[in-house]
Amino acid sequence: MSLMVNVGYLRMEEVPGIPRLAATRAAKTALPLLGRPTCMAIPAALAVGVASSLGCIGNRAYTDVADDQFYAVIAGKDLTSVVAEMGTITSANAALTDYHKGRRATLASA
Repeated sequence: MSLMVNVGYLRMEEVPGIPRLAATRAAKTALPLLGRPTCMAIPAALAVGVASSLGCIGNRAYTDVADDQFYAVIAGKDLTSVVAEMGTITSANAALTDYHKGRRATLASA
């Protein structure tokens, strides 16, 4: 956890809000990934800030969105703060990529 905080991937104030399993076994959870219709992602994002949608067939027919893509919808009121964090997120992801690739190489050679 400290590495993720140190590189800016997470903030300590975010940690209490991270969902975790109550036990060390698999549990059913509700995913905030919407199905159809795609347009419901807009009011969902307005209600909670961000929503994801797999996209309905009608949307895919008109937009040519590929089957391996989905939508992430950000409420306009939250867009400025999301964009402001993009540099930190990109930098943190690069640092964590290096860390995990190094760890993977270490584990593979063990």
